[in-house]
Amino acid sequence: MGCAAVAILCAGAFTDRFGSGLRGAPPAGFDWIERARATFDGASDGAGDGVTFPAESGRLAVLLRPGKALKEVGPTTGVTGGRLLLSDVGTAGDSAFGVRLVPTAEATGAAFVSLDFTSVCEWNRFSVRLTDVGDGATTECAAWGDLPAGATTQMVGLYVEGGSLRVNATTLKMRLAKQARFRVEIGLVSLVGRDVYEVAVANLETGEIERVTGDLAGGFKPLRGVDIIKHTGHADDLYIDNLSILAPAK
Repeated sequence: MGCAAVAILCAGAFTDRFGSGLRGAPPAGFDWIERARATFDGASDGAGDGVTFPAESGRLAVLLRPGKALKEVGPTTGVTGGRLLLSDVGTAGDSAFGVRLVPTAEATGAAFVSLDFTSVCEWNRFSVRLTDVGDGATTECAAWGDLPAGATTQMVGLYVEGGSLRVNATTLKMRLAKQARFRVEIGLVSLVGRDVYEVAVANLETGEIERVTGDLAGGFKPLRGVDIIKHTGHADDLYIDNLSILAPAK
C-alpha cells in the first residue's frame, strides 16, 4: 500500500470516529472513561483557596506566573452561578493566569476534550491548549504562544484574540460574539502511521459550527492536562463550564 493510500485510509478512520459535526457526546469506536470533569454544579460561589477550584473528578489547578498570586492578577476570579469566572486586571507583562484540568490518569492513544465558554466582550484574549504537562510543580502559567513550564508537546491550541478564533495556524471564519455561549470539542487519535486531531467550535446561540482537522505535528503524546489561560492585554471576563476529558479505557 502506497503512502497516498495510507493517508486516505487514516483520514477515513478519523472521520468515522470523530464525525463531521458537533457531537455533544464522545465519538463511537472507543470504550471511553471520563478522567476529569468540572461542571461547578452545586459548587459554592467564591474565589476558593487560590490554588484549586472544584472538580467532580480529576483536579482543576490554578496557573500563575512565578511570584504572582491569584488575588493579584484575577481578584474577582471564582465560581459564580454554576460557572467559573476568569476575570483579569488587563495589565501587560506577567499577569496572565488560568486553570489546568488534570485527569486522574493520562489519556493515551486517543482523547476527547470538551468545554463551554462565554465571553463578556468581543475583544477577549484567551487560549485553550492540550499538552502533555500534568499536575505538580509544573502548574505555571504560559505566556501567549509559549508552552507551559516543563512541556514537551502542545498538541492542539484554540486561540481567541480581538474577536478572532484560531486553531493552531488556522483562523476560523467564525467570530467571537459577546455574551454568546460557545461549545468546544477536541478529538485526538493515534492511527497507524498518522496522528490526527479534530476541533469543532459551535456558537450555541446561532447554531453555527466550524471544524478544523489536521495532523499532530509532534505526534500524539499522553494527554496530561488541558490549560485555559486568560492572557494579558485586555481586561475582560470569561466564563467556562462543563469541562471534561475522556480517554480510552485501559
